[in-house]
Amino acid sequence: ESQRMFSDMLVMASLSLQFGAVQCAMLLFGRALSLANPFATRVWFCEYEDVWAVIIGRVFIAGASIFGSLFVFLCSNGHFMGQDYLTKPMADFLHIDLSSLDPDGSGVEGGWVRLDMAFSAVPTVVGFWTDRWNLRGYLVKERALLYA
Repeated sequence: ESQRMFSDMLVMASLSLQFGAVQCAMLLFGRALSLANPFATRVWFCEYEDVWAVIIGRVFIAGASIFGSLFVFLCSNGHFMGQDYLTKPMADFLHIDLSSLDPDGSGVEGGWVRLDMAFSAVPTVVGFWTDRWNLRGYLVKERALLYA
């Protein structure tokens, strides 16, 4: 009984830490986007001509912000859910077959990103759950059948 409570406590603590880390990352991406605003003028205190340094810096920050926002969008919408390159280490550790979670096939013929669904997080973010939309995006039925 105490081991189960301890493991539940560890799972909840790790989920809380993960949530906090994602919130910090989103805050940093938001600040980086405000810094990379190409329409705002900034005063740079440098005695050399640094126009290209400013341009390159803004391009890198904007690129990292766009890439990070796209990656978070893809992750939250379940586009990487069940992919074999993510589930294989866990399957090997637990000695179970998780290949049925990969909807586009496992191995070389399988894809990197699920393209059979989109915007799974949108109803959940606004507080609405629809089975037809969310269950397919987060592989709820497939996971339930596998874990049962």
